[in-house]
Amino acid sequence: MNTPPIDGACSVDDLKAVANSVITTSEIRLREDNITTLSRYTTAGFVKAYTEKERQLNLTSDPTYASFTYDSMWAAAVALNDSLLHLPMGKQLENFTYTDDNMREVFLQRMRNLSFEGISGTIIFKDTGDTRALRTKFRQYKDNAYVDLGYHDSLTSNFYWQKEIAWPGGFIPYDNLRIMDHKLTVSPSVLYIFSSLSGVGMLATCVCAWFNMVKRNSKIIKMSSPNLNYLILLGCSLGYISVVLYGIDALQPSKEQLQTLCKTKMFVLSLAFSVAFGSLFAKTWRVFVIFTNETAKKIVISDKKLLLQVVLFILVDVILFLLWFCIDPVKIVESEHSPNKANMEDYILNEYVWICTSTYAHIWQTVIYALKGLVLVFGVFLAWQTRKVSIPALNDSKYIVLGFKKRQSYEPVYQQYVTEKQQHYEPRQ
Repeated sequence: MNTPPIDGACSVDDLKAVANSVITTSEIRLREDNITTLSRYTTAGFVKAYTEKERQLNLTSDPTYASFTYDSMWAAAVALNDSLLHLPMGKQLENFTYTDDNMREVFLQRMRNLSFEGISGTIIFKDTGDTRALRTKFRQYKDNAYVDLGYHDSLTSNFYWQKEIAWPGGFIPYDNLRIMDHKLTVSPSVLYIFSSLSGVGMLATCVCAWFNMVKRNSKIIKMSSPNLNYLILLGCSLGYISVVLYGIDALQPSKEQLQTLCKTKMFVLSLAFSVAFGSLFAKTWRVFVIFTNETAKKIVISDKKLLLQVVLFILVDVILFLLWFCIDPVKIVESEHSPNKANMEDYILNEYVWICTSTYAHIWQTVIYALKGLVLVFGVFLAWQTRKVSIPALNDSKYIVLGFKKRQSYEPVYQQYVTEKQQHYEPRQ
């Protein structure tokens, strides 16, 4: 039959198509096995006797519901019969009154201990009075007919399957949205690209170090303090290494490995800044002292004094990070999930990242940024003060300021010419 829709309603065929493969549940009211019950009836025998009685009384009803009333009467009869042996001495069932608490407790206890096979199933009660033995039948509507799949027995908490479920499409659907966690990391391709660029930078620093060593006795190189040049190049190299460390989570390290890398990459980056900028600051400071000297006294500032300044910068980093890691341990935490509907049905994609943090990380970071900022500001100040140096080979203030702006610790620094007035300065090794 193909009934046309009325006022936009679904047709019969549409409803059949939607209902096809639907699974229904229903309570089993008449047991489906052939067990002889306490009443000496099987299910077939009970239905036959019930139908015959209906015919005699000229009544029509559903015997499946009658099974509950029938078993209830048997439960009451069995409980009362069992109570005879537990009533207080001298009392009979005929002595019952609604105010007799003792007999009431006996009846309740006998009902709790009751267990027998009835027409509707196994009869047994909970302490609350509800029956514990319920059987639920599962059926599937398929090809205009219901097919029995099996049943669930609440007494044993087991499913008993008689036939496989025919799932549309051949796969089991999900009853809710599935949550799929996805850890966000640096893209491996990005890591490889920037690691390659860092490698090129490392190669450039090696070339500069070789040039600094080969031309060590050259006047310009000699006047620019080769030892400090090495430190600047070392700081640049550490900066390039930190680029790789900050992207290494693309290789999916374990949480324990990442926690170690977390501390390492923070310290290496800060150390790169201190070594590179500390050395550059020391050289700038020497130019400042020499060119702002208004006395005729000769000023000699050895490389050892400048190296000591760099060591002080490094010590500040070491002490600060030791205090941080000991007082407020750094750990890996998972950021809050950011639910997004994936491009797949039945999925919610939870994207998260692992981050390095600690309880007071914001305070430690503020202190570090403040110290590094003071170095930058003071270095720019010194470069500004030496901007009018008349000797072209000495006037590197513009390049120093540019280097500060571009975070020179990430770029190879291979030429910083800082010299002195000939009448005031003699380089010391």
